Amino acid sequence: DVLSSMQDASLTVTKDLLCQFYLHSDVMFTAGYKCMAHIHTCRMEVSVVKILGTYSDNTLTKKPVVKGVKGDLLHVILRCASPLVCEKFDVMPQMGRFALRS
Repeated sequence: DVLSSMQDASLTVTKDLLCQFYLHSDVMFTAGYKCMAHIHTCRMEVSVVKILGTYSDNTLTKKPVVKGVKGDLLHVILRCASPLVCEKFDVMPQMGRFALRS
């Protein structure tokens, strides 16, 4: 069973996720970092492909960075260990939530 939008019956299958999130822990968050992602009811290993930038000082100006530090709002590309069926955030925001853990 897959939860999807009723307006568009097509499903999105991907291995790469373009994400934006706050970093709440003191980990060395760089390209290559591996962790577990909890997306809907799915748990899988993901790795950071690239950090596209960070939005800091409560501004919406994206600055390029090599690593993320606690408190940063990061814009990153994550790669899943296997293909994942997921809904795009702009189509169904309720299903666009996820969590990462070490």
